[in-house]
Amino acid sequence: SEEKMIPMSLGALAVSVYVDHTGIDTGARAAIVKLEQLGRTLQQRGLSQFFVGISIAIPFKKAIEEAAAFDKQMRLVATVTKDTAKYMRQYTEAVKQMAFEFGESTATISKGLYDILSSQIDEAHAVDVLRVALKGAIGGMTDTAVAADATVAMLNSYRLSAEYATDVSDWLFKTVELGTITYEQLASRIGYVASSAYACGVSLEDLGAAIATITHVGLPAESAIVAINNILKQFMNPSKEAVDVARQLGFEMNTATIRAWGLKGVFEKLKNVDAETISSLFPDIRGLRGAIPAIQAITEYAKFMDGIADRAGAAEIAFRKMTEENPLWLLLKRMSQSIIAISRAIGEALAPEIGKLSSKLFDITNKVVNFIKSHRW
Repeated sequence: SEEKMIPMSLGALAVSVYVDHTGIDTGARAAIVKLEQLGRTLQQRGLSQFFVGISIAIPFKKAIEEAAAFDKQMRLVATVTKDTAKYMRQYTEAVKQMAFEFGESTATISKGLYDILSSQIDEAHAVDVLRVALKGAIGGMTDTAVAADATVAMLNSYRLSAEYATDVSDWLFKTVELGTITYEQLASRIGYVASSAYACGVSLEDLGAAIATITHVGLPAESAIVAINNILKQFMNPSKEAVDVARQLGFEMNTATIRAWGLKGVFEKLKNVDAETISSLFPDIRGLRGAIPAIQAITEYAKFMDGIADRAGAAEIAFRKMTEENPLWLLLKRMSQSIIAISRAIGEALAPEIGKLSSKLFDITNKVVNFIKSHRW
């Protein structure tokens, strides 16, 4: 049947009604006529601005929402930025650019930046740390938040400046490569032991080798990290029995010993000691479960230390393996972010006019509502 499009005068609402003239009922036709009359009457009364506003808002609703959401995200970042005048423009452009480059949403990236800044990372290097975290998240197949938290935890625990973010990321990936542990498992738990390790003077190489060794011989990732932390706690606050046994073996059960020998040196010292004596040194069962395999695998421990010392570039290698030759998953994520970026740009361009229009709409809304109420027929 023949179809004819009858645009409603209230079609400023961006709605068109398609009517089949052969079967239209009288009531529907009458309703359309009344709507057309209402639209003309409102225009005659100078209320056409109301419909202009609606016609803009509905087709570009998504664009305006994207722009508003991004503005809110960056305002949140500003709350933890001391020198907003100096850095906020840089942060805003960096988040937009990284969203396309890494195929992540601005919400995810801005949250990562917020976490980095709230952790007291130098504002001048916050974007650099963020980029390292994003690469780590892709290379390690985890969330940006997990990678950012791990990077920041290691930097802060080991009192390292932001310039060491790449080295920390390399350390994470090299530990994963040598041990039996995933990046996400390590990144999500490393904060549990990092502060204790630094307090005891354990080097990054020593800590990484301990994690790699203990997981390599079969202890689950979380149990391995708990074990190392409990071993360190025993040196920080040893039992009287442990102090006496250690002296009989020729060393002091304190952090000075670890600073001088490292964990590796302690485990080498114990490689010919029986299990009963070792259990006296580490009475906590969770610590003992890590100490015994580390002592038994001391040869591998030494090799792992050398491997972690040679960690430069490990994070970049992992990232390239995940992104080389533009894999489909990355292309699709970038495409999605491109569409969102275009939509957001439209919303940002419309924002000033929407602001002006909203004040006008506020003034005339009551007039429109009252008119409709008085002309319900």
